[in-house]
Amino acid sequence: MPAQSPALQRLADHWSIEVPPELIPVLGLMAGDVEILTIEDLLEDAYRTPEVPHRYIPFALYPDLFPTFDEWTIGIYQPQIPRHGSFEIVACAEGRLIPFASTMGSALYRVILEQRTNLEEAEDVDGLEELAHFATEVGISVPPKSPRNERERRENILGIDTSNLFSLTVNAVVAGRVESIQEIANNCSWYFDAHAIAADLHQQKGEFDRAAAAYLAAMKCGLVVSADPEIYGIVAPDGMTMYEWLHDRAEEYWPQVKSGATDDVDLLRVLSSDDPFGSRPRLKLAEKLLTAGDIAGAEREFSNALALSMDEDEERDANTSCAKYYRDQNLTAFAQRAEWAADQ
Repeated sequence: MPAQSPALQRLADHWSIEVPPELIPVLGLMAGDVEILTIEDLLEDAYRTPEVPHRYIPFALYPDLFPTFDEWTIGIYQPQIPRHGSFEIVACAEGRLIPFASTMGSALYRVILEQRTNLEEAEDVDGLEELAHFATEVGISVPPKSPRNERERRENILGIDTSNLFSLTVNAVVAGRVESIQEIANNCSWYFDAHAIAADLHQQKGEFDRAAAAYLAAMKCGLVVSADPEIYGIVAPDGMTMYEWLHDRAEEYWPQVKSGATDDVDLLRVLSSDDPFGSRPRLKLAEKLLTAGDIAGAEREFSNALALSMDEDEERDANTSCAKYYRDQNLTAFAQRAEWAADQ
């Protein structure tokens, strides 16, 4: 087995993960408007902010990726229960994550494809030449013609990345295919939005028992990997999150939720309260689950408390609690990130 490059080894030691080797050759480069961070940035944990989930490591800046926020980063996410391998590539804004690609190679393909479309629309000849050079340097080729619309863009991405969660989910939403979205949800325990959309499609069909099961599965995912409804073309009030949208929709089948939550009484009590998405109630729930021996559930709720923080005090308390939990579980890298965040 060939030796790892020094840069790869330094990042692996710093992050305590297996670093995808495709990242190393592109460090410090630009792909259109996407800036891939330098190794110095990565070793200094640049662009990590206190609200960012501790299982997420940013490696690139991607402005205007989605219209809901101006500033996005792309990075490595380590779910508690990964689909394959040990990580996913996700986008992050304001501490909230959304799937971007399933591998580093397919992430670079998507960046090149999307940036070429943007540069063509801007008639930026120099930018297109620089992007073509970048694509050659990393050994990635894209179709000769850019996608004409969002549907073609998703299909191009799925041609390379057949398990791209976001593209698969949007396609299922557009087609109203409840079986497709349910399959995505079943295979990805950490993707809140897939479970939420499955619940909604079951509800539309009058399948309230299945809608309730999907609702509970969503809430047991955690709220970290969750976007805004409009990203999926879902009509909802401005500023409403996916979990707020799902919770409001669940009023129609709440009796089925209550009857299906016999093993999740403590979680149901929070969800039935006047503050179902408050940070401090989630910290209390995390401690209760930890005492009961539900380690995975406790981490989910510690992470939820951070995601739901509304001010610096709540953010600090959530990070401090997360740090103690990670230390107790011997998850040193996550603990260090939480400790850093709590000190900011």
